[in-house]
Amino acid sequence: MGLNLNLSASLNVFKLITRPYLCLPHYTVPTFADLPIPLDSVLKEQGKKADIRAVVLDKDDCFASPDSNEARSNSIFKERFEDLKRAYPGRRLLIVSNTAGATSWDPQRKLAEAVEKETGIPVLGHSDKKPGCGSEVMEYFRQYPETGVTHPSHVAIVGDRLTTDIMMANMMGAWGFWVKDGVVPLSRKSIHQKVDEEMGGKSWSKEEEDYFWVHIIPFSHVRRGPHLAHPEQSFAQLGRKMQDAFGSLARRSYTGVCLAEEHYYKNVVEGRISKHAPEYVKAYKALAASDPRQPPSIARVRRELNGLGEATHPATKPGAEMDWELGGREETE
Repeated sequence: MGLNLNLSASLNVFKLITRPYLCLPHYTVPTFADLPIPLDSVLKEQGKKADIRAVVLDKDDCFASPDSNEARSNSIFKERFEDLKRAYPGRRLLIVSNTAGATSWDPQRKLAEAVEKETGIPVLGHSDKKPGCGSEVMEYFRQYPETGVTHPSHVAIVGDRLTTDIMMANMMGAWGFWVKDGVVPLSRKSIHQKVDEEMGGKSWSKEEEDYFWVHIIPFSHVRRGPHLAHPEQSFAQLGRKMQDAFGSLARRSYTGVCLAEEHYYKNVVEGRISKHAPEYVKAYKALAASDPRQPPSIARVRRELNGLGEATHPATKPGAEMDWELGGREETE
């Protein structure tokens, strides 16, 4: 097969520049085996009015390896998969994949049929790939009233990708459950990793780029447009925040130097764009073009990294800047 291009993700990623909350999950679990059942139990514990009646599952790297159609051959994974099927029987559990069932990749539904046979769960046929197929998901549930789904807030989206699964959940007004680690360890997701390590460094992964452009740049002193309303933080502060977010999955030390000089300036100023950054850099430059401010000098960044001016950045509680009001979802009783 050829390249599995995702035009929907490429177009929708630009929404993150002005609406970064679209890729924020409502709940995060390390692996598929850690999903709470029922899913809305943890949301209710947080005081949220959640009534999840159906669950949409990603396949690749969520509960199965990309080259497999069955739940990971691990007793805990299989047990949790069966628990989900019991909690959300029949049409209340649906697989939505950007491979199996996607008409651009699986036009004859051969992959979809194989997954359905292996799992016993229906696979959605959809013309738009995630994150753009939310309307097709809702149309499916409308066809089966026995699911009880009458509003997107009755649906939970479970997946391992922030910019496809979780972004679709927020765009359609559903609940997003992020499987952070996936089936394939982060260290094995890039075919270039061994080469990178032998060369003395590691290229930035898609997950790192997503986090950097959505959760770092909009709060740094190089933020632009609507992000100027955010309290400014130094790259040193933001580096610690990113280090905490990735924890044991961090592929490098996210120091202020790493984020500012080695990544932001390399991509934006020098034009040496990383593999997974082109769409973000293009969107950032478009936003910056309408901003009359001059880009900050490298001298300012170096002064900041040396500890000068650190007190000018208001202290914030870790994660406080991520306390977004998610738009588009009307929570139901």
